[in-house]
Amino acid sequence: MGGSPELRIDTDGDAVANVTYQVRLSSLPGGKQSATLRRFEGAQAENDGMVITEAVPVSTGREGHATQAGDHRFFAGWRSDPFFFDVLGVLNNFQFTTGDFFADKDICSIVLEVPTRSLGRKPLAYGPAH
Repeated sequence: MGGSPELRIDTDGDAVANVTYQVRLSSLPGGKQSATLRRFEGAQAENDGMVITEAVPVSTGREGHATQAGDHRFFAGWRSDPFFFDVLGVLNNFQFTTGDFFADKDICSIVLEVPTRSLGRKPLAYGPAH
């Protein structure tokens, strides 16, 4: 796999991913995009992954659209940045102006909600993908 965003999950604590979720983005006419979400178990080849959902529109406007696919929920697209920071207040010797520098900034997000049972019984360890 590679070239597409992935989430690798070790469900048995041996530091090897047992489940991998992969998102593939595709271009559509008019500058739009769609996304396909796949799930891989063990050392499956890239083409053997199970498609969870496909042709999901990537949200680019004000409305965010999450897709329900069985017991998974999935979202891809732009959202308003939730971080608040008063840059002008900091530059003004910490005399805050209540202005939010990030109010008109956006971030690109991929959000995946999975059923708890798919994460195994051991505590999850977080770290970089190898």
